[in-house]
Amino acid sequence: MADRYLSFTGTAPGRFLTRRLGLPQPAALRRDALDGGLLHLTAGKTDLDLAPVLARTGLPRDEDGRPAAVVLDATGVRDVDALAEVHAALHPVVRSVAASGRVVVLGAPLDPADHHQAAAQQALEGFTRSLGKEIGRGRTVNLVRLTGAAPAESTLRFLLSPASAYVSGQLIEVGAAGGGADPDDWALPLAGRTALVTGAARGIG
Repeated sequence: MADRYLSFTGTAPGRFLTRRLGLPQPAALRRDALDGGLLHLTAGKTDLDLAPVLARTGLPRDEDGRPAAVVLDATGVRDVDALAEVHAALHPVVRSVAASGRVVVLGAPLDPADHHQAAAQQALEGFTRSLGKEIGRGRTVNLVRLTGAAPAESTLRFLLSPASAYVSGQLIEVGAAGGGADPDDWALPLAGRTALVTGAARGIG
């Protein structure tokens, strides 16, 4: 079904009226494929080997300065000074991310023995939510806390795909690998399996 409001705001009279009335001007979300390459950034000192996992997402490396996706490895952010590196890394590129693009920030689990690290990593959550609210044009921003690159591959594949168009400002925590085999087809990871969804008290079961 066509979205009449979206269609109207795409016309000259619609843009004029929505600006005058202070109404939102939604972006058309791309659900086919991301348009552009992948930009990999780092803040803080990290030992995370992301290159093989990112290469398997199918997105080419960004070459023209208009990335469809940005992945910022902030797992090495352990104090306030390193938080400044997050801003320094993203600030020059965030506005150049293509419409309906993706920004994924990677963080580390909170270390209860290091309050500086815990505070810095906790700050990434607020940063991600704020950026997700401000970035606009159908672009999404999410935070993934992970212990290693390999266990997070399925999560990264999802967040860097058109399927995650409606997921933004979220914190996703990924544990250690459970030893399961990779799916035969990443586009249909649950093929041949049965999924049980519970939670009837909230109306989703």
